[in-house]
Amino acid sequence: MYKSLFISDTHLGSAYNNSENLFDFLENIEAEQLFLLGDIVNGSASKEHPDVVRFMRLIQSKKWKIIYIAGNNEDDRLQSSTDSLLFTKEFFPKENYIYKNGQVSIYLEHGHRFHAEGKINRLLHQGLVYLKRFLSQMRKRKKMRSTQSSTGSSKIQKENFYHRYIKPFAQKVLRYSFKSYMSVRTREKGCSIVVCGHFHIPEDTMVKGIRYLNCGDWVKSSSYIVENEGGEFVLIEEK
Repeated sequence: MYKSLFISDTHLGSAYNNSENLFDFLENIEAEQLFLLGDIVNGSASKEHPDVVRFMRLIQSKKWKIIYIAGNNEDDRLQSSTDSLLFTKEFFPKENYIYKNGQVSIYLEHGHRFHAEGKINRLLHQGLVYLKRFLSQMRKRKKMRSTQSSTGSSKIQKENFYHRYIKPFAQKVLRYSFKSYMSVRTREKGCSIVVCGHFHIPEDTMVKGIRYLNCGDWVKSSSYIVENEGGEFVLIEEK
């Protein structure tokens, strides 16, 4: 039994997630509280998607105390005028959160607001947005010229190409800047530990006197962070 469980970037409803491993993991782990640190559901997935429905039923059956932090996919949903929001009042996401475990204060944030800081970050982020839109348009054009079976295959390949190669490369380029940004945010909040996601790179390190913990994802890493009964935080990667 763990005191706390932290996960992020599961991207349920996408063509590139690792949902079966995630569900198996969640069914077999015990914790008092669950922190969802953003991008739990992919922006294009509806609340009726089988993975989304299964996830909601699973975490509700566990009767965990749940704190939900918004990621960029959640931000997109919150700004939508359509009735496609996954969230109930109970699971409505927060922008950030400070968790005090009696020993230290832990700052929780997904991390995507980093891209609004600094000209280079903004330009690179905007470039990625345009590239993603371009690939999406290419998929739509190919869909019009393809059969139903070949369309399904090409969609997975296109999504994998962007999310598995282009985005991770950009994240690695900005990795140190991101960690520095999160450490400054954490210190400003009066905390000594930050737990975040967004960059899909699991990590436990010290940055400018702040302990930086990134949950990683459930796309490649199948990684998460736990807090044991002694208040110790541990990064774990499933093999």
